Amino acid sequence: MNCKKCNLPDNYPNISFNNDGICNFCLQSSDNYHYKGLDALKADIEKVLSLSDSNRKYDCAVGVSGGRDSSYLLYYAKEVLKLNVLAVSMDHDFITPMARQNIKKITTELCVDLHYINNDILNKESRRCVRQWAKKPDAAMCLTFCTGCRYGINRLIPQYVQKLGIPLLLTGHVPIEAKMTYRVALLCDNNKINTSNKLYGYGKRLLRNPSYLRSIIGVFSSFLYKE
Repeated sequence: MNCKKCNLPDNYPNISFNNDGICNFCLQSSDNYHYKGLDALKADIEKVLSLSDSNRKYDCAVGVSGGRDSSYLLYYAKEVLKLNVLAVSMDHDFITPMARQNIKKITTELCVDLHYINNDILNKESRRCVRQWAKKPDAAMCLTFCTGCRYGINRLIPQYVQKLGIPLLLTGHVPIEAKMTYRVALLCDNNKINTSNKLYGYGKRLLRNPSYLRSIIGVFSSFLYKE
């Protein structure tokens, strides 16, 4: 059995379903996204584009990681929405050879330009984080390995796209993803997900391995880095 809304399987940790086949993660999510249809989406995009330079080279940028979400989003933007698209990806240490191959393949097949962004400071701190994790391995703290990807999506890619004068940035995102990650990895129980619980769960990990604090300071310093 799979959730009719998010498609999570019934063997996912701590999952349950209501009579309508909707999982407890979806029911507890505070994210209320209501898709209004393709026509409404195109109208919203046209409104944004109408306010930008008509001589622009790209209508939008799409953040790609080589995964299925961003790959489908790139296809959707190019083939369904008919936009002039630039694919943007982070060139960091956690990109696997397969992900790079996927990025190259999808951009080539769609005839989409691809730009990579590199941040040496972030890569340095990410490598340090891995070394600290190896001192006292903890499955929950594998979350820190996502730093490069999340930082790129939230900070570096928007900065880069803005610098190029591209009016629209699209990123693939599953609204409930972060909630499930915290529940399974940090809380490991059915507690309600809120700020205090997340801080408590993360704080316990820091007490077990205080050396993570060096990575936190280093990552914050990378936030100040600009290309």
